[in-house]
Amino acid sequence: MTVIELGDVSRIPAEPPDPEPAPEFQRGTVRRLVLIGLSLLCAVLLSASVPPGPAGFRRLWSVPFGQADTMAIRGDLAFVHRARPGGAELTAYDLATGEVRWVRVTGGQVSWLSGGQNEEVLLIPGNEQTVEVQYDDGSRGVEIYGGTVTALDPATGTPLWKHAGFQEWADTRGTVLLYEYDRDGLAAVRVVRARDGELLWERRLENAQSAMLQVDGSAPAHVVLISADGGTTVLRYADGGTVVGRRLPWTPLRPSTGRGSSLFTATGLVLVTENLAEHHAKVTAYRVGTLERLWERESDENPYVQDCGPVLCLVAGTDIIALDPATGTERWRRPGQVNVGSLPGDRMLISDAGDNAQQTVLRSADGRVLGSGGRGTVVHYNREDGSMLLSRALPPDYNQAVLRRLDLVTGRSAVLGIIPISRDGFCDGDGRYIGCRDGNDITFTAVG
Repeated sequence: MTVIELGDVSRIPAEPPDPEPAPEFQRGTVRRLVLIGLSLLCAVLLSASVPPGPAGFRRLWSVPFGQADTMAIRGDLAFVHRARPGGAELTAYDLATGEVRWVRVTGGQVSWLSGGQNEEVLLIPGNEQTVEVQYDDGSRGVEIYGGTVTALDPATGTPLWKHAGFQEWADTRGTVLLYEYDRDGLAAVRVVRARDGELLWERRLENAQSAMLQVDGSAPAHVVLISADGGTTVLRYADGGTVVGRRLPWTPLRPSTGRGSSLFTATGLVLVTENLAEHHAKVTAYRVGTLERLWERESDENPYVQDCGPVLCLVAGTDIIALDPATGTERWRRPGQVNVGSLPGDRMLISDAGDNAQQTVLRSADGRVLGSGGRGTVVHYNREDGSMLLSRALPPDYNQAVLRRLDLVTGRSAVLGIIPISRDGFCDGDGRYIGCRDGNDITFTAVG
């Protein structure tokens, strides 16, 4: 472990300004611009001697970290998984000091670490199998099946439980939803209690092609299963009971062309999109409890649909199109990509394209801009205080980044300081700490 000297952090390089529309020339414009320029110059000279960001912002410590390694921050611990010649190891570090809390040999490569949306357990994958397959259209690909999820006690590293399946990443409120795949496709769906792994319900499957969790607001409500012939079954999340079964129009996806159907869900809805031809697709909405068809609309190709609070976001081409969930009627549209669709207060976060994307907070109902929070990649969403951490890499070497805290209520952001970072931008964090790949190390910083 390396303890990092802070050096002089009082002078942060100025970030390139975001482009603004050129103002029309009017009498007095030149004089106003000169005065504004003098004011900005004075502000820059004055601010150069003032340390930016909160007093608690400071670099802490670093440890070696390879390209095949992974890391997660949960609570007051950082979990770092490393590939070793004698077997992989998972190490828990105290975030404030870098002290090792515990080490556990895992024996295999781990592609992710997760605590879900709570800190009750640390989840790690294992035993994935890969197979090369040939699809009906003659194309070939690689599919992953099998696999397990193991839960560890974050405080001690003690194994708590292990089940077959891949983890659903949504917040499932003290439970874990697992999808189990075999070489023929989706074999089972099960829900277990997060802390002790008790099996709450399980459904073995024969013909299911895909499954998706359906959430109402923020609460898991249903699991939707669909087979290659369009046979659709809706299960209650609470107990796995069947709500409704019906055959929907469905075309199996052809990987070589991207043509075919895809399944999405939103509050109260099951949605099926179908790529028909270049620049031509359609979206059909069904009521989740009955699978009654509600509406259908044309779309650009490769549409993606998701909840955005009081509206439904259809992302197709370069536009976000906000739809009335009950009718499919367009409410508003604007260029961009949805970053987080549902934020408290019926807000949403969108971004433009690019590594250092412009982040903008909108009011979901009408698309009104509430604040332009600056540029950067989202590192962490802190639900407790309604903020996000944004990281923006700095030229010319891109081995440093400006870290900002974005207030999701006002849409404004404040600079916290400079962090070391690698070109791949790998970081994880919470509201108090952030860890980023820094060359062959990972460096941890307290962000206040």
